[in-house]
Amino acid sequence: MKASVLTAYGKVEYTDVPDPRIKDDEALIRVACSGICGTDVHVFQGHHPAGIPPVIMGHEFSGTIVEVAAENKKGLKEGDRVVVQPYLSCGICELCIAGRENCCADLKIFGIHVDGCFSQFVKAPLQRVYSLPESIDLKTASLIEPLAVAYHDVRSSGFAVGNSTLVIGGGPIGLLIAAVARTAGASEILVTELNPHRKALLSDLGFEVHDPTQCDITREIRKRTAGMGYDKVFEVSGTKSGTDLMIEGVKTGGTCVIVGIPTDKYPMDTATIFKREITIRGVRIHSQIHFRGAIQLASNPEIQQILQKLITREFPLPRLGDAINLSLTSSEISKIVITY
Repeated sequence: MKASVLTAYGKVEYTDVPDPRIKDDEALIRVACSGICGTDVHVFQGHHPAGIPPVIMGHEFSGTIVEVAAENKKGLKEGDRVVVQPYLSCGICELCIAGRENCCADLKIFGIHVDGCFSQFVKAPLQRVYSLPESIDLKTASLIEPLAVAYHDVRSSGFAVGNSTLVIGGGPIGLLIAAVARTAGASEILVTELNPHRKALLSDLGFEVHDPTQCDITREIRKRTAGMGYDKVFEVSGTKSGTDLMIEGVKTGGTCVIVGIPTDKYPMDTATIFKREITIRGVRIHSQIHFRGAIQLASNPEIQQILQKLITREFPLPRLGDAINLSLTSSEISKIVITY
């Protein structure tokens, strides 16, 4: 089969590689569309310790089953349109048994530890393969994986109908967190973002968005929450200023969710966390039950519209390197989808 392979950091080659060979508990999937994630960019640049060339990157994708065991417990068959939760876990450790397989110590992620989806075919365990509802097209479905990240983040926060929500960082994941929160019944949503393209997209989708460098963001938060702060705060920027705002902007007794991966170890105001009984919660990828929930949520017309508007450009698989370089150099890119 053909694949775009990361042969060295910063270098992608479109070349022939061996076809995947499946076992009885796996399916072979012809990839239809895939999304470029920030993680792919980090692997491309050599900034991910586990992403070592040569490797086929990519983990956000949709496709069609071309080979599967004739009989399987999930009832999957050739021709089914599917998405895949793109990681492998051991299934037997305490965390896996508890339903927190996303934190498995032996976790292997597609496109990093094992070959991913920037290829014509991908094999995946049947446990991780899910049929798509008819209402979801394959291009939109390629963004279900980042939707599942947002779904997991919101559910993990203990979100309840009527909660007010602050999202710090309005990139694709931040936008999707805001969208999931709105669908779940948030009473008030504020997103902070510096990038003009992202701000325009958020506004177009009906979200209140402010650039914290262009306004008194603390005053704005107090005004919008009657001085209380937000019930749920999602820190998606991975920055020190975002971490500071997270603590400053949360309500007493509220919850802060750390979503963005920081580039350094930032100090945190633990005295305020103590005095105001603030809950700090980390989140990683998504659990299997939340991935399944995201598929169901993607049937929502509003969520489908948001996923579709996130797609800024499309590139064919042989031009993956060009697509990644564009995402590195352009400030007007939300999501690039690779077509096959």
